[in-house]
Amino acid sequence: MPNGLIVGCESVLVPYAPGHAGLLLAVAAFGMLAGDVTVGRIVPPRWRARLALPLLLLLAAPYLVFAAGRGCRSR
Repeated sequence: MPNGLIVGCESVLVPYAPGHAGLLLAVAAFGMLAGDVTVGRIVPPRWRARLALPLLLLLAAPYLVFAAGRGCRSR
């Protein structure tokens, strides 16, 4: 999934958990920042190109929980 589509995935958080949407958005942003810093500081430059596709797929992995879970149900 292209990383630009993650914004669309984040829009699912508001109806999924209206009372905790802000927290979920903050945690998602913190996770992306932590991943960027970790890869930028720890992974050697020669490995980064090789890890690009797995890391891109990993970016969307947490949102699969919402797709596989209870989802959004209207009340």
